[in-house]
Amino acid sequence: MDDLTANPRHGESQVRACQSTASGTIIIPSRGRVDATATSSISHLHDELLHDIFYIIVQSKFARDTPFSDRVAGSMLILPASHVCRHWRTLTLASPRLWSFLLLVAQTPPTMLYEFLSRSKNVLLSIKMLGYRVNEELFEMARILAEQYMGRIRELRINDFWQQDTIRILAFLEDKHAPNLCALAVETNGPGNGDMVTLLGGRMPVLRRLQMKNIIIPWLPLKDMVVLDILSQTHMPAKEDFLWTLRQSPALEVLSIFLGEEFPQAAVIPADHVSDNAVHLLRLRELRLGSFGSNQDVLYFLSRLIFPSSASVDLCLFGQPPENVCLGDICPPIRAVQARVIKGSIRFEYLYTIYNVVLQSLDSIFRIEWERGLLWEAHSDAHMKNALNSISLPSLQSLAILASRYNPSYHEWMDLLRRIPTLHRLEVDFRSDPLSSGWLDSGSAFFDALGELGEHEVDGEVPVVCPRLAQLVIKRATSNGVAQTEVWEALRRALLSRARKGAPKLELLDFVKGEDQQELTLPEDVPVDRLAELVERITIQHDE
Repeated sequence: MDDLTANPRHGESQVRACQSTASGTIIIPSRGRVDATATSSISHLHDELLHDIFYIIVQSKFARDTPFSDRVAGSMLILPASHVCRHWRTLTLASPRLWSFLLLVAQTPPTMLYEFLSRSKNVLLSIKMLGYRVNEELFEMARILAEQYMGRIRELRINDFWQQDTIRILAFLEDKHAPNLCALAVETNGPGNGDMVTLLGGRMPVLRRLQMKNIIIPWLPLKDMVVLDILSQTHMPAKEDFLWTLRQSPALEVLSIFLGEEFPQAAVIPADHVSDNAVHLLRLRELRLGSFGSNQDVLYFLSRLIFPSSASVDLCLFGQPPENVCLGDICPPIRAVQARVIKGSIRFEYLYTIYNVVLQSLDSIFRIEWERGLLWEAHSDAHMKNALNSISLPSLQSLAILASRYNPSYHEWMDLLRRIPTLHRLEVDFRSDPLSSGWLDSGSAFFDALGELGEHEVDGEVPVVCPRLAQLVIKRATSNGVAQTEVWEALRRALLSRARKGAPKLELLDFVKGEDQQELTLPEDVPVDRLAELVERITIQHDE
């Protein structure tokens, strides 16, 4: 009897729920009306079925993200089962693959690792190493795995270590050959130091899934990839190499990469081996593409991609949006994805020194972020206009707008509202801070724009902006101060203007108070009854 199965207290709580009897039956603890004496014979379950149940439990929990506080995962879950009865112990010990899922943390005893390696015999291994806390024993286990068992590792995940500890572990792998490695995932805490880390000398012939976060690697001539998720690459691959990898990976399901510096690495694949034709990724489910530098490279790669309209798209573009660029024209699949967006949100933000425009669907099928420029750059309505020109949402029915530390002008509001004639529900959040008067400055501009005409004729006439609008929600509007009177007056004018221009009466006008607002009352010169003539229902509620 080995050290792990000799200790009957290991997993004692799990064992109590399934106690064996001398007759080879399991007593099921009573719950509710279940008879406490009801029994089920172990012999009714074939060994193959029991084995499959054990394997599914081990594999499924190991595949999920493991919280640092949960140190019982992978093959450790089999230990309680091996204590239930002699038959189960014999069955579990006779199956090497049940012991092939290894979770290593600083508290893992080296004896447990070596025992599991022995029990797993020659089957391929799945290994997960979790950091935060480290010790020399953990590094020693990593070294032994790299030097003696690298040829058996099928899946390797290294998560939550600090940068310097991650690099120390990866150094054990630098010159190793990984003939059976199918999946490699490395994620570190804290900012990177800018140094590139060599992975296994690039000798990973069956690698299909690569995920890297906060670790910089030299570009590898990868092919037959299923997942390529490398968001933190500050060194941009050569276009020839990137296109070659995509073309050699027709089964790619996840493509996630940020293109780095303007000066790319030298090409690994000769240019005459790379076609400039479209790349068909017919199994793509997720596309995340961004740039730390020029947007032209992102637009170039988008123009080469063909993928299903069922894919989700997430784009992050830095700098000034180019003029007269429509993503749907550059990449027709994006137009098809945008047509699926029914509910969405848009954020206008000023964060430190960056102006952002972020538009996304509520179901996460489409997202685009434009980082609009530095604080000291001159502000221009063209910034937002060019960003919005790149997007088309022909089916949008519900939109939530957040203006945080940034106050769109009247012309910017007009440009936005004219683009969404299909809108049924509109929610605008005017949250502000002590240095901002967003509600007073931008509220009037928004209401003035809401009462204007649109751009396109319908039955020979030009309707108001958002002609189908039925529900308007105003959130976190400032309730104090005389200056807000002009904002409420702008709201009344907008509703009157819409009514005179043939727009239907709003079904709902909803005011949502922020946490710091005890009362939200309309000024006396804009009484509720005058608004009630223009709106079917008015509500005032607290923000949840």
